[in-house]
Amino acid sequence: MRPTDSPPHRLGDGHYLCPDRYGTTTVRPAAAGGLGFLLGDGKLKYGRENILESYYTVHAWRGIYLAPGVQYVVNPGYNRDRGPVVVPSFRAHIEF
Repeated sequence: MRPTDSPPHRLGDGHYLCPDRYGTTTVRPAAAGGLGFLLGDGKLKYGRENILESYYTVHAWRGIYLAPGVQYVVNPGYNRDRGPVVVPSFRAHIEF
């Protein structure tokens, strides 16, 4: 099937279970109160991060596809004190 023959609309979803252990070189310092670039805000209560994502792609015009979506994240940043959080998204795909 050529790209121009693809259906004009597409619905998708996904679920991502992050690894049980982020790595002792990151978890231990963060749990001890360390601060990090992406993880660690003074005290990490470690928990596995789970992400559920859903999106809808629409063929807007010729080679332009637009896809609004949403992610539901449990224990963001591997921290049980954070979340759950809902993250909206918007993607654009342009083919030349």
